[in-house]
Amino acid sequence: MTVPVIRVVAAMVEDRGRYLITQRRPTAVLPSLWEFPGGRVEDGETDEAALAREVLHRLGVSVEVGQLVSFVRHPYERYTIELHLYECKLASGQPSKRNVFDFA
Repeated sequence: MTVPVIRVVAAMVEDRGRYLITQRRPTAVLPSLWEFPGGRVEDGETDEAALAREVLHRLGVSVEVGQLVSFVRHPYERYTIELHLYECKLASGQPSKRNVFDFA
């Protein structure tokens, strides 16, 4: 039996040596984990479009998506995650806690 593969994208936003990270909500899968902002790529969606949508949804900011920095494939019992990390720049707005517990 093959397990589903879930494609996920994340934004690596750097500003003067600091990186933008978000904290998962206490009710989320892997609660309170700190991570780069991002989320699942929907069917028919490009990585760039998914990343722009997810960062806007979570933090209320627009990003310019740059080059792919890293890729990791991690199998879990019921699915496999393929995580693609992209270099990004803030294009507009100031981050706010819209759909995350916290950010730094």
